[in-house]
Amino acid sequence: MGLVYDPQGRVVLDPDRQVQDALRALFSTYERTGSGCATVRYFWEQGLLFPRRLRGGVRKGELIWGTLVHSRVLQVLHNPRYAGAFFHGRTRWCRSRNGGKTCRRLPLEE
Repeated sequence: MGLVYDPQGRVVLDPDRQVQDALRALFSTYERTGSGCATVRYFWEQGLLFPRRLRGGVRKGELIWGTLVHSRVLQVLHNPRYAGAFFHGRTRWCRSRNGGKTCRRLPLEE
């Protein structure tokens, strides 16, 4: 959500200013609270809605607004297309000393 393809096929921010504002609110709230649940709670307390585009059917591509849910927050935060703006919760597989694999969560700066 919040990203669209331009005529040249590049991924750019959605030109809809309300969509951009909603994403900025999500990012700033998450940055301030550090919690997806707190972000959802803030949107609910403020009466803020979050956009999504329908992916199928006769209304495919239509923008609709609804209640922000925790899974949507995580979906946005984990989206690799937001790398550089926000990108949290990624992991990296590494070889351990005994030859097995271990998984570690990457720090925020990575």
